[in-house]
Amino acid sequence: MRIAGTTLFSLPLLCLLAAPANAALLVSIGQNFTGSTYGQDSSLLPPDANGAVGPNHFVELVNGRFAVFQKSSGARVKSISDLTFWSQAGVTVPTGWLATDPRIFYDPTVQRWFASQVDFDHSSTVATNRFLLAVSATNDPTGRWKAVAFGSDPSGRDFADFPTLGLDANGIYLSGDLFDATGNPVGPTLVSIPKSDLLASTPTATNRTSFGILNYGDFGDILQPAVAMDGSAGGDVLAIGDLGLDFQPHSTLFASTIVNARGPGAATLGPATTISVDPYSVPINPPQPDGSDNLDDGDARISAPVFRVNGVLFAVHGRHGGQQPCGPSMVSNQRHEPCGSRIGNHRGHES
Repeated sequence: MRIAGTTLFSLPLLCLLAAPANAALLVSIGQNFTGSTYGQDSSLLPPDANGAVGPNHFVELVNGRFAVFQKSSGARVKSISDLTFWSQAGVTVPTGWLATDPRIFYDPTVQRWFASQVDFDHSSTVATNRFLLAVSATNDPTGRWKAVAFGSDPSGRDFADFPTLGLDANGIYLSGDLFDATGNPVGPTLVSIPKSDLLASTPTATNRTSFGILNYGDFGDILQPAVAMDGSAGGDVLAIGDLGLDFQPHSTLFASTIVNARGPGAATLGPATTISVDPYSVPINPPQPDGSDNLDDGDARISAPVFRVNGVLFAVHGRHGGQQPCGPSMVSNQRHEPCGSRIGNHRGHES
């Protein structure tokens, strides 16, 4: 959340009342503290705010800043630029380039942190870029990290925008939306890396499998590899059927599966399954309490991570669902709920 140029974070404390079996789950604020501040810690916009919670820390990774906070007190115990973070992890970003589009997770099954960004030439002289991927040496994010970097487009021609990061027991997955040198969309790309290779004393992405440039019509737009923190290995990938920028209703999602991510040998990507959902279109900026509508709702993509819990995929995307702006919708591969209605028992997405 950003208020007056400052990123604010609240870590919820969940309490289940020892009462009847149907007692409500009460949510209250645990720590409430100020994160990195625009103009002080970073001057990059948008911040693309991302954060993750581990055993003892909350880690914030935004455009321009890597910061670590103690969960117990909210005290900031480390703060460096994102370029310094990558340099200390062993990856050099070329002079004049920046890093952007951060993602970060703590994986409790291996007690490691995983972080990603892409680098890019700020002058636009070079039209290609790289995936940057780092893993912590322990569960302490203030300690040592090691990173790898490799071209986002195996052909070396195109530029990956809006990179996404997923993980499960078998692999670490990266995706991006490729654009050519003139800014035209080319298609999504997807990479699978054996997880064990990244957990080695010297992490490597040498055995990665790149699925090249995929077709929007076959796999969807903005691929989100699922995050599974329960030790399962689904290899799931979820994508929106259309960004909705034509302001017309669309009603599909695409789900695909990466197989053999652990290796040995190359991983494989099966054909995507089309999931029919209630119609959605590009979300309209929602009106705020003061009457303004300056909160940019973006498009209909699944922008936040997709999570896999007990074999069920959960995600959120923005949508416009009828006469009134519907706001965020929760996507599930088992349930479906249009704006304002109750959860059902079939496939689709829910608000």
